[in-house]
Amino acid sequence: MNEQEFLAALAKFAPSVRQAFIDAVQDITDNAILAQVVEALERGDAEAAWRSLGYQPSVFNRLVSALRVTFEQGALATLLNLPLYATDALGVKSLMRFDIRNKRAEDWLADQSSSLITQIEDEMRSAVRNTLQAGLAEGRNPTNTALDIVGRYNQQTGHREGGVIGLGEREEYWSRSTRTKLLTLDRGYFDLTLRDKRFDATVQAAIDAGKPLPIETVDKLVDRYRSNALKFRGDNIGRTETLSALNRGEYESVRQALERSDLPTSAARKVWKTARDNRVRPDHQAMQNVSVGIDEPFVLPDGSRMMHPTDTSLGAAAKEVVLCRCKAKYEIDFAARLSNG
Repeated sequence: MNEQEFLAALAKFAPSVRQAFIDAVQDITDNAILAQVVEALERGDAEAAWRSLGYQPSVFNRLVSALRVTFEQGALATLLNLPLYATDALGVKSLMRFDIRNKRAEDWLADQSSSLITQIEDEMRSAVRNTLQAGLAEGRNPTNTALDIVGRYNQQTGHREGGVIGLGEREEYWSRSTRTKLLTLDRGYFDLTLRDKRFDATVQAAIDAGKPLPIETVDKLVDRYRSNALKFRGDNIGRTETLSALNRGEYESVRQALERSDLPTSAARKVWKTARDNRVRPDHQAMQNVSVGIDEPFVLPDGSRMMHPTDTSLGAAAKEVVLCRCKAKYEIDFAARLSNG
């Protein structure tokens, strides 16, 4: 795919990945049995509180399906820029197709999905534990702490909203910091980009009067902050995972094209391409136009190794992957042929 096609694919598929994540989180919170969560919190048992949510990995099946569709569409879009027919070493032509059931493709999808869901689960467990500890420190009763975890019921939407479930480690920390700022009337609250600005006048009036906000108001504003933070997390997951799936789809499509054409891997190279603007991180700016063999990793200045931009299969850190907009350009010499020695 060229850059325009790549960005068009991102715009098309990222919303479905994002929504699949948001819907899964909503499923968890809407179906949690609040009384069980409260009972676990009364005992101070974070692990029991987590189990009381009734979480099962299968709640993310739609997210896995969205990633699979994105991966396959990235591969199919790449085929449009390749010859219509593959010609093998014997001169036999066959239509160039992409096999989603190729073991290498299936293994990547399984590993990527498993890694993502495990990360989300670990962060949800941590959020439950941190919320319990924060509730104990603040002296909140178990019911309010449970509502901080699963969210409060909104009669207008028919859903629970504003809980910590689904927030990443960073967003969950931000939400705790937001609560502290509101309780202490810290003007730093107004620097929080994810706050609900409709209530700024209420907070400002409390600061001016030097009177603490009612706890119900604090709960409402923190819930609004968490709801915005969940959307922010969903956007990041949607874009990052879509970019990863599209990039891997391209890579796998080229690999299969080589195999169908009986070409050696040395017949293809890949070139790192950035978005060429001031948002590109320095390590990636240094990679612009770097060319390596199809089966060779790109090696970034910090030592990270990636088979393509957004690749984590070789251990690249999140700082090199999250919201990266880089892509690879593939160059294939279809005139090359395997040598029989």
